[in-house]
Amino acid sequence: SCKNCKASHHEAFSVSPIPRHNTLSSLWQFRLNLSEQLVKKSLRILTIALLALVISACSDNQSDPKTFAKAYVTETLNGDIEQVIAWTYTSPEFLQKHHLSADGMKEQMRQAGKVMREQTEKNQGLDSVTVNDIVYSDGKTKARAFITIKTKNGESRNDEIPLIQIDGKWRAGE
Repeated sequence: SCKNCKASHHEAFSVSPIPRHNTLSSLWQFRLNLSEQLVKKSLRILTIALLALVISACSDNQSDPKTFAKAYVTETLNGDIEQVIAWTYTSPEFLQKHHLSADGMKEQMRQAGKVMREQTEKNQGLDSVTVNDIVYSDGKTKARAFITIKTKNGESRNDEIPLIQIDGKWRAGE
């Protein structure tokens, strides 16, 4: 029951009730609660929208080999190594040839990613990744991406990444 009017009208509401008494502080508190609830709801909606955008951007990165190769290298040198691991395909034959388990391969990728990031930081960070060419094989389900990586101190190196298309999405690996 309400301490001001001894009624139980507040209990029927799941959100802050409209005050039944005409005190300025009660009205002000109601407006603050309502504003807080609107802000929280807006933030939840914005968060969900941004998450959907990030997920769709990541999946779009995998539909084109050139876009994927650039995103893969950028993520390797600047971003989330766990995402890089998720974007990497390691065939059972590759693992067997190199006497690795899937977990062992992931750990080697984490260590290599750390070393590559440290090297990039020593060169004042990543400036650009350019995909110079994509060369397809096996009916366009496999490719090699030829790239140039430039750091902010002017260092530049060429590299290539093997790519494979699995279920319509490009991944690094063979």
